[in-house]
Amino acid sequence: MGPRFGVGRRGPPQLSRGRHRRGLHRRVFRGCTSLLDRAGLPRGHAGCMAERAVETPMAGESRHLAERGRATVGDLSPEPDEDPLAELTREVAALRDLFQRRLLEDRERRRLYDELHEQLQWARDGLSRQVLAPLLQELCLIVDRLDSAPEDEFTDSIRAELVEVLERRGVTAILPHGKPFDPAHHEATGTEPTGDGQLPGVVVAVQRPGYLLGDTLLRPARVVVSA
Repeated sequence: MGPRFGVGRRGPPQLSRGRHRRGLHRRVFRGCTSLLDRAGLPRGHAGCMAERAVETPMAGESRHLAERGRATVGDLSPEPDEDPLAELTREVAALRDLFQRRLLEDRERRRLYDELHEQLQWARDGLSRQVLAPLLQELCLIVDRLDSAPEDEFTDSIRAELVEVLERRGVTAILPHGKPFDPAHHEATGTEPTGDGQLPGVVVAVQRPGYLLGDTLLRPARVVVSA
């Protein structure tokens, strides 16, 4: 059995109500213009009024929707930005703290580096003296023998080479002739009476030169001192 007349599917309720409202407004508009025609009045002003009456409901709905849209957009708008000066102050403070921490770390790192370098230098110097001192002392004795040997070209060349080796290793000779006696670096083997205008305690002869390795004494100089 098919659907009866007037009974069946209907469109959406909102669409039906809109159509009904617009049809009602049109009937009101036609009724107003008919009354004006019967009374012999012009239709221009009334037509405008009737048209406004017809358009007013739709315009009102449009304005309502627009206001709701503006309200929604206003709710979604971001909050005002934070004070730029306060934000900049915080950033500067954070950078200053970071700089101070890095500076302290660099100072501590440099201090540790200096201590390590000093310890390594001390250990290297100490090891060098322990290992090299006996060898350098032997070289000094060879130089002494060459000094007491008869002079010739071969002997002089060897002595010059040995002295150059000692100097490259930081060895310096102690030759204190005419200087005051120093028991830390001199070994007195005898004395001589002072002569005219001569002060006592002065080295008047060097029997064998002494040698220093840096500040370390390899051997003292053997000297004769005035008395």
